[in-house]
Amino acid sequence: MKRSYSYFIVKPDGIRYLDEILEDLEGKFQEIKYYAVDDFESLIKKLYHRHYEQKGSNFAKAYASYLYGSREILVIKHY
Repeated sequence: MKRSYSYFIVKPDGIRYLDEILEDLEGKFQEIKYYAVDDFESLIKKLYHRHYEQKGSNFAKAYASYLYGSREILVIKHY
């Protein structure tokens, strides 16, 4: 039997919607496994390794800027 798997990652800035996201997902899928992501940046680099390889430094720089912006927004929101 062939099984297919998908993943859904809540970005750090999406945590405020976690209850709503979980409610929606649990209503649509038979089986869900939850994992905590301690290092979001490292995980993203592993998941998007082909983009890093194929698109090179332009992709890496653009994505690093995006991640930096996401962290800065989180820091501001905590004040």
